[in-house]
Amino acid sequence: MQDVAPPHTARKTLQLLQELFGCRVISKGSEKQWVPHSPDLNPLDFWFWGACKDSDSVYHNKPGSLQELRLSVEQYVREVTADTAESCSLTGPEDGRVVTCRLCRFCCGDVGVNHGAEGGRKVVCYYTNWSQYRPGLGKFLPDNLDPFLCTHIVFAFSSMSENRLSPFEENDLAMPDGGPGLYEQVTAFKQVNPKLRVLLALGGWSFGTKKFRDMTRNRYNRRTFVYSVAPYLRDKNFDGLDLDWEYPKGATDKNNFAQLCRELRESFEEEAEQSGLQRLLLTAAVPVGPDTVRRGYDVRELARHLDLFHLMAYDFHGQWESQTGHHSPLNAPLRDVAHRRQLSVNASVQMWMDMGAPAHKIVLGVPTYGRSFTLATTTNTGVNAPTRGGGAPGPFTNEEGILAYYEICQRLLSGAVYIWDYEMSAPYLVDGDQWVGFDDERSVRMKMDFVKELGLAGAMVWAVDMDDFTTAGCQGAVYPLITAIREELLGVARPDLAPDINWSEVAGRPEPPIPTNPPEPLLPVLSQLSAADILAILTAHVTLTLTSARTWFGLAFAGLSQDRLQLPSPDQRRSDPDSDYQQLLRLKEVNADLKILVSLGGSVVDNEQFRELTSSDYRMNTFVYDTVDSIRRLRLDGLELAWEYPSGNEDRDAYSRLVKEFRLAFNSEASANERARLLLTASLPGFPADLQNEYNIREISEHVDLLNLLAFDLHDTLVDVVRHGAPLFPLQSATPQEQRYLSVDDAARTLLEEGAAPEKILIGLATYGRSFTLKSQDQYDIDAPHLGAGKAGKYTGDPGFAAYFEICELLDQENTTLVWDAEQQVPFAFNGDYWVGFDDEKSLEKKVQVEWLRELGLGGVSIWSADLDDFSGACGGGRYPLMSAVREALRGYRVRYTYDGVTVTPGASSRPGAILPLTAVGAAEPVTCTDGDNDVTYHRDPLDCRHYYLCQGRVRHRMPCPSGLVFNEEQSVCDWPENVERCWG
Repeated sequence: MQDVAPPHTARKTLQLLQELFGCRVISKGSEKQWVPHSPDLNPLDFWFWGACKDSDSVYHNKPGSLQELRLSVEQYVREVTADTAESCSLTGPEDGRVVTCRLCRFCCGDVGVNHGAEGGRKVVCYYTNWSQYRPGLGKFLPDNLDPFLCTHIVFAFSSMSENRLSPFEENDLAMPDGGPGLYEQVTAFKQVNPKLRVLLALGGWSFGTKKFRDMTRNRYNRRTFVYSVAPYLRDKNFDGLDLDWEYPKGATDKNNFAQLCRELRESFEEEAEQSGLQRLLLTAAVPVGPDTVRRGYDVRELARHLDLFHLMAYDFHGQWESQTGHHSPLNAPLRDVAHRRQLSVNASVQMWMDMGAPAHKIVLGVPTYGRSFTLATTTNTGVNAPTRGGGAPGPFTNEEGILAYYEICQRLLSGAVYIWDYEMSAPYLVDGDQWVGFDDERSVRMKMDFVKELGLAGAMVWAVDMDDFTTAGCQGAVYPLITAIREELLGVARPDLAPDINWSEVAGRPEPPIPTNPPEPLLPVLSQLSAADILAILTAHVTLTLTSARTWFGLAFAGLSQDRLQLPSPDQRRSDPDSDYQQLLRLKEVNADLKILVSLGGSVVDNEQFRELTSSDYRMNTFVYDTVDSIRRLRLDGLELAWEYPSGNEDRDAYSRLVKEFRLAFNSEASANERARLLLTASLPGFPADLQNEYNIREISEHVDLLNLLAFDLHDTLVDVVRHGAPLFPLQSATPQEQRYLSVDDAARTLLEEGAAPEKILIGLATYGRSFTLKSQDQYDIDAPHLGAGKAGKYTGDPGFAAYFEICELLDQENTTLVWDAEQQVPFAFNGDYWVGFDDEKSLEKKVQVEWLRELGLGGVSIWSADLDDFSGACGGGRYPLMSAVREALRGYRVRYTYDGVTVTPGASSRPGAILPLTAVGAAEPVTCTDGDNDVTYHRDPLDCRHYYLCQGRVRHRMPCPSGLVFNEEQSVCDWPENVERCWG
């Protein structure tokens, strides 16, 4: 015998023997007849029969090539440790094919087959060429790969230059010392395992969309790429191409991607016919978002040309949200709201199959990493608990909001609490204020049962380098997640016989629940008033700033009667102790910070009445000072001016004069009576053209406390196609041209450009939707033609209008389809010819997420209106789900109050209701993402060389470089510090 081989070599040898002999490792001494694994095995696979004995075993195989077996056994058995094999020989004539081996740990069991590309289930492993830069235990090199772990390895990623494949990392082709590069090191494993297939992936998140678009949009570029791929793959010893375009969007991209796949498949078939070699494989990594799939993928056409769909069934939730959520649950929690119930492995696979992907081509993606959050409070730690950002970076992956499985194991072994969620069939951990959702061996095996039940092609893992490849993290099996997948799908046992880790027994256990008092009501006015009364006779208009203490109510709408303020009709009986008015006042006894304003105008005061009121200074001032007396007498806190809407220069000037007179009157009254000043706010439309032409924004901003931007009802039935009423971002394909500026984002930016103080701007949010009747049930996307307003809601009774609680009922109906519009960042739903665009928890969180507020430096939000939210909890997400989502998204943030009108002295201290602008720190310029075409661009972080900003369209992400590297803006890559002059030292 030669010297004993290192342990990792021994493990690979054991697995090699297992693969070659088709045996499972079982306890020695048993006797069992070998049986074929499946009657449809490839005839070239080895089928073995024999009898198991305590030490000696004789293996017979049916006729087939013995050369591969002899060479492999002779080459590798010599390296096996002495306690594993003492001798091995091949005997008998060529047609006898008898192999005799003395094996102490190998015995017969169910035959294990390593299924290759030719047939059988697949275990597809993505290998990332940047994992070489991780420090310590996280550093992953091709030497760490196991040639028998996966049936396919996908090398991620290559790049593209001049419409041709090109390497991404400098050492992809060759090492600095001239040795074999990463390409060659990975593909060399095919010499050890001839059944292994190695593909090259093009694209990925950082690759973006522009290069794919430019390559596919014209025939010359596309054909240049198509006919250069096969020679490149053959030259680099790859077996196929994996397309990872994230993501095609719109009809043009959708058609071009399908065309690209068709032409690639045709070229691969032609090349195989001419070369006599096995055809190159063509696969694609595909998303799970229903709207992304529907808009960018012709599934039935792709299924004709692709060998496999690598379904990226993960990242359903993550740090971009304001609440915890498992990023790869088999099933969504039943308590989730409608759109979140679509975010699961089960729902995604069913969707792809429904859209035309055959089960035998779907490879289910499984993550070997977890998504982490930092909890807003350690007293609420379950699923959907409020958060304040991503979790702390791991010591090796070094990225906020993500942890490799081996890093998760380290936390579990250090006392983190392990919780198994039976609804999701998935675990998560809690460690102080850290929350991590992940997959373990238990959940992975359940997913593999799902794969087998549905007859899917197999499983894919992202990524091999984030499983516990050294055993140092989990202290269990090598590659515990991937070997569990392999065992379930291929019947190949772990060579080291390591059992699954039962984290319920090993990790920390949750503390018994401590009884607590019932939570305080979200909004006292809504918890104590009769819901029926609110709906029928009172519209409660809510203003929320960035702390829960600053909650204001607008009582809408007061009218004008003989130039006097006339309260809404329910409040005429204000002496009645049970009236809504008296109940509102009693709320201030519960919450001393609650402010109640009366809103003047809206739908009950038309333009002509406002014009008459402001036609003379005498008439206007008489009204103003009479209103001050009325507000004080009613024990309210201020006035909201809701003139809808001034038009022309005279109205513009009159509006400014009215605002100024109210502010002067409020100031002088407070000073004379030594009491708190009444508050003054103004409602403004969300139409950029009106803000520019009909209002003197700078002057109005000087005199009001808050500017309430009504950023909804931006589209109505006057346009002959369906549009969302309150998109966060505009529809770039909208016509006519001015329709492209109708969005929350454009309205807020216009208001700022016109001179509004940012900390005074409140973004108006709607708790209702606008509905349409579709002209054709086959056309239901944005810009589909309609016949007019949708049918009236069961409770609200207005055509074209639906309260959120009515929309919830729609979402629960059979055949209702809920769609997330990624371009505009809002949802819509349709059922038959009924179509409704609305806001839900997800879209409202997007509108008030910290990054967006921080970018614009705004002060808070207003909600129209409380009585249209789900005040009874019928939707399944608790009472007032929309307002709850907004409040949680704004919790804990503050801004500097840079301007407070004419009565505040410079240097005012910070107050709740705004946040620091990005330019407040140092002299750095803010990084603003402005590309509306969703292209990916890269920008340096002006304050930290180790980070950079990735922009996908207007969405900005702060990303870390691998440890020891800094961002090189000229090359758009993470580089060594000595190559980036500004980062020296």
